[in-house]
Amino acid sequence: MTDAPANMSGQFKGHVLLVRIAYDPKTNDEVRDWQEQECFDLTQAGYLVTPAAKKGTADLEDNRNTVASQFYQRPQFTHLIMFDQDVRGTPGALRRLVEHDVDLVAGVYRKRVAGQGFAVRTLPGPAETVDPKTGKYKADGLIKIAGAPGGLLCMTRACIEKMVTAYSDHWYASGLVPGGRVWALFEFDVIDHERISEDMNFSRRWRELGGDLWADPHLELHHHGDAAFSGRYIDHLRQLGKLIEPGKMARIETPAAH
Repeated sequence: MTDAPANMSGQFKGHVLLVRIAYDPKTNDEVRDWQEQECFDLTQAGYLVTPAAKKGTADLEDNRNTVASQFYQRPQFTHLIMFDQDVRGTPGALRRLVEHDVDLVAGVYRKRVAGQGFAVRTLPGPAETVDPKTGKYKADGLIKIAGAPGGLLCMTRACIEKMVTAYSDHWYASGLVPGGRVWALFEFDVIDHERISEDMNFSRRWRELGGDLWADPHLELHHHGDAAFSGRYIDHLRQLGKLIEPGKMARIETPAAH
């Protein structure tokens, strides 16, 4: 990753580090094109953007940890957007994530298995789109969740700094980060005999620190594999009857993690 010039974000709304996690040497051209389009869109909206690709290995935990630690060590950046090389959205998706003005928000996408739903861990009860500042209903607002997939995350500097402070001694040596430390914020764990993935464990840790975890359910996202699994999480919730909307009834139940 190339260092961006310091102290250049003052004339901008913020400085976004936009990183594609490329754990396979081949990246779908549609994903590359989308990243370029989103860089242009963010720039037009008044943000300074530094695009990068983390050409890592199959060790997804290390890839995510390295990127988060590189971001942490470069204070010129205000926002970190990480997305996997098999995930893309429609135009304007990344600007929308940045402008929600919350510390941690995810794009939620379908799993790459037909009929398996979306990669998200829900909270008990039905979901409601709200203004994250007021908690009141907002048609195009966010949904609070328990666990987010790591394939499309937008994090502020406050989020990463809070996590690093909480896990300040939980690091391992690496020459890829200024200062030589990579903080192990994303890592698999086993809790109550359940294996927790690195992204869901990051979510758990963030919430234990008192942080709110949000999903933007309005984004149309595509998860590429042998085919593109596409859709909007809000449509999925409506189909299941688990979305609270004025004038409509939701099925009041406690859903399992999806």
